[in-house]
Amino acid sequence: MLFEEVDLKLGLKKSIEEVWYTELTPIQEEVIPMALDWKNIVGQAQTGTGKTAAFLLPILNNIDTNSKTVQCLILAPTRELVVQISEEIHSLTKYYRVPVITLFWWVSSMNQKRNLKKGPRIIVATPWRFMDLLWQGLINLSTVNTFVLDEVDRMLDMWFIKDIVKIWKQLSHLKQTLTFSATMNDKMKRVIDNFTPDYEFIKVGDEITVDKIDHSYMTVELKDKIINLTKLVSTNKNEKIIVFVNTKIVTNLLYEILLKENFKAGKLNWDIRQSKRISTLKWFTKDKFNVLVTTDVAARWLNMDGIWLVINFDIPVEPESYVHRIWRTWRAGASGKAVMFVWKGEKRALQDVEKVCGAKIKLSDYKWIVDEDGIYDHLLNSTWRFKRPAKKNPNDGRFSNNRGSGWRWKRTNGRRKKGKRAGRR
Repeated sequence: MLFEEVDLKLGLKKSIEEVWYTELTPIQEEVIPMALDWKNIVGQAQTGTGKTAAFLLPILNNIDTNSKTVQCLILAPTRELVVQISEEIHSLTKYYRVPVITLFWWVSSMNQKRNLKKGPRIIVATPWRFMDLLWQGLINLSTVNTFVLDEVDRMLDMWFIKDIVKIWKQLSHLKQTLTFSATMNDKMKRVIDNFTPDYEFIKVGDEITVDKIDHSYMTVELKDKIINLTKLVSTNKNEKIIVFVNTKIVTNLLYEILLKENFKAGKLNWDIRQSKRISTLKWFTKDKFNVLVTTDVAARWLNMDGIWLVINFDIPVEPESYVHRIWRTWRAGASGKAVMFVWKGEKRALQDVEKVCGAKIKLSDYKWIVDEDGIYDHLLNSTWRFKRPAKKNPNDGRFSNNRGSGWRWKRTNGRRKKGKRAGRR
């Protein structure tokens, strides 16, 4: 089905032509006609299937541009996703102006309060920032007729459910609810049924499985992870690569090493200021650099196409995150590879990941390298040191810190601390 066949306003159609949309994706073909008729929808689809445009186009078409009131509220779990949705609204309303405001933490609340007074038609927000401004009496929900919850499953995981329920109860003039998620469970269904008993359930696209992805693991000594990482990146230097780690400190370490080895790299973690995070994602999307070192902040939600290789430098703390990490290579049907580094202290964690995958992960045919020459010793000894893991729990045999992920990197700024434990490596 072509976009020109959909009954949309001329300004929207002109914007769609400029962003190169021609045919509707399966989720758009199912959702858009129903949403245009103000039906409640519960959609299950993966990121990268076009679901954002699927709910935005009906909203933008039905909105009353003459009324200076908030008519649509869109909630999303992270700042990056909020910005992403807002940018898509701006691209779709180039010839059909619809004022929109984004609300999230770590930016000036004064600017957000000032913009709320200008009469936005659409609010895109994270739950906690929205609740904060709602408690201050700065938002009137009595005029909201459309409520959108994007990535509901992740919002439930992040303990947003109580805030969402409070917001839902205050939407007294709600005409339409649109909820989207990558997965669906009983808890989510109960919440949706309580507030939206009459809805159309639409499930489109593949399940999050790993059988379509070429993924494997390498048995690598902990001290040799870095040299094997640089070798893998060098072998695929012309491809887009994501390197997943568990902590912000490791992102900083690997980022420094990759730059030192003359790779075009960027880093992303929760502690980087918002403007830098947004620009990093834009530069990676536009191929300004091809290697992104990141924590699980980039494991879900974000639109990043063309990923050829995913390297799990650390086994994820939550086994479920593994599937979302390597799914990055299967967006919009594109396939790639995924490799995970495993050392002898992580065998139990590997088994947990395999349980989530429902299959054995094959051993990579890549021949791992031993750093016999100590190529990175000068960097590690001068600015970083290893912290040994805690002892195993006698009840289940696991390490008590970070699921047995081994030693952790700890910044020492080139100085050894005085004291009894200073010499430990």
